[in-house]
Amino acid sequence: MVSSLIGEFSTTLHNYSNLQGLVTTLITLGFLFVAIRQISLGRKWARTVLLILIVFGLLAALIFAPMIFRTSLALGFLFVLQSILEILALVFLYRKESNTWFNSLKNEVQITD
Repeated sequence: MVSSLIGEFSTTLHNYSNLQGLVTTLITLGFLFVAIRQISLGRKWARTVLLILIVFGLLAALIFAPMIFRTSLALGFLFVLQSILEILALVFLYRKESNTWFNSLKNEVQITD
């Protein structure tokens, strides 16, 4: 059972065993950390940057999804799940309540200056 699961998740799509893959992953995670931190501080520009990146990512997902599903059904479903979670994150970031929260933080900064 375990060996079949390992076989299901081990594909040749990405090889992160080299230095370039590791550096790319670390830079991406660092950028996401900064973007999420800036969103938590109420920076609207970070929310917009994340929106643009997710939209481009979803467009790329439409192109790469068939290839990923052909490579591994489990990875394909994880890929779809990730896309759904990204869409949900955007929905929550742009709800009326979120806009009110971002605007209240902006007003608090102006009052204290």
